[in-house]
Amino acid sequence: SSYGMTRHNEITKEMTPHSIDWPQWQGVKEGLSEDRPFDREVYAQWRCYWPYSLGMMGDLFMHRITGMLKATGLRMPGRVVAGGGIFLEYDDRQVPDVSSILVDFHKGVQGVVSSTMVSTEVKLDHVIRGHLGSLVFAGNCFGAGPKGSFDFAPERPQVTGDSSLKRETHRSQATQDFDAAHFANFLEAIRAAKPAMVNNDPELAAAAVAIVALAARSYREGKVFQMDRDGRVVDGNSSWADHWEKMSADRDKPLHVPGWHAGDKGSTLTPPGYQKLAGPWIDGKPPKPAG
Repeated sequence: SSYGMTRHNEITKEMTPHSIDWPQWQGVKEGLSEDRPFDREVYAQWRCYWPYSLGMMGDLFMHRITGMLKATGLRMPGRVVAGGGIFLEYDDRQVPDVSSILVDFHKGVQGVVSSTMVSTEVKLDHVIRGHLGSLVFAGNCFGAGPKGSFDFAPERPQVTGDSSLKRETHRSQATQDFDAAHFANFLEAIRAAKPAMVNNDPELAAAAVAIVALAARSYREGKVFQMDRDGRVVDGNSSWADHWEKMSADRDKPLHVPGWHAGDKGSTLTPPGYQKLAGPWIDGKPPKPAG
């Protein structure tokens, strides 16, 4: 339902400035917000307002992005841009009811997250797409099926050069309570004073927050943001495209994400033989064949 994620908290008469420490809730003393007039709607349905929320980007998208960063080994983004708008729910909200994030990584991977608050019956697949094939997940908080399950869908042999790849289905046999295990892991790390023990560690959290924070700024400010390898954020410029065009011109090899140990299979392409005829003619003479 259109109100399912942002208007689901009920407003009651018991919500008053006498029963709620409104300045404390806003974080006025901490400098997080200016002191605004008390409003039951804002208090109960805060996800709809920028001073207290990033809307679906900081809520629903955080879960999707964190899981995909964990699965792929990716962390900080290289380039982030967001789109969307308030296309239907004109109910005083400030955050978009339709939103999409496009995030590019320095390792040569692109992520897309897209959702709407006004249509729920047909969902986008939760998927990792690769050259050899794609992993389609089930059992995440947005889908059906047992948690940890996935399908492998191979690409065409004409693309992969490998006709042995077949469609596979992997079904998890896990019976544990994932929510309970998640909290137990978090509390164990606190007791041990070792942040690295957390399954979703601070580095992973920082990367996910950086993506959604830059996406919200992109939507609101109409900008493309880039993050260099040292973590500095800059407004978008031509350096991102220039980098990839230079790699292509230099015939570089594709990059790998941290922790990759599976070699180059599925990462490199073999150009057809006629590509040896490519190249500019200098003084009317054809180029020397490459290779």
